[in-house]
Amino acid sequence: MKSSNRFFIVSAILLFSFSQNAFSQTIYTITLYVDTGNITKENIDEVCSFKIESPNRDPINYTGDLTKFIIHVSARDTIVWRGESTSNPNEDEVHIYSINYYDGDNVFDREVLFASQRPPGIVRGTVKQSAKGFEEKYSINFNVINSGRMQDISFEIDPKISVKP
Repeated sequence: MKSSNRFFIVSAILLFSFSQNAFSQTIYTITLYVDTGNITKENIDEVCSFKIESPNRDPINYTGDLTKFIIHVSARDTIVWRGESTSNPNEDEVHIYSINYYDGDNVFDREVLFASQRPPGIVRGTVKQSAKGFEEKYSINFNVINSGRMQDISFEIDPKISVKP
């Protein structure tokens, strides 16, 4: 009787562990860093960078040609995009107002993901289950607010998302 109880307990623990791993979801936060005092449409790659953060992993920083930035995720993972000023973080703001499907296979359930109202400038999207093996080019659309005054132009960066098979 002892060995059958032990077998049952071990089996239950293994089944629980497997189901937790099989259905777990990771939240990735992509922070768009912007030198808000110097950004123009012509110098985005020089004044902007990305940082990817997720649980149990070291942060990844990316600078350079931002169209070559790619994040690798799994189906049902959630991606959160947020912006931050590098030149005046106490007074300037970077508001990401939308993430737009651009090319390839759409990994989300709609073509445009809009920012939340509270807090403003943050966009969230969950990768659909059927997106395994998909790759999408998308655009990050954002505004810069300098000391409470929004700049007259919007900015756009076109990176990629790759979903593991």
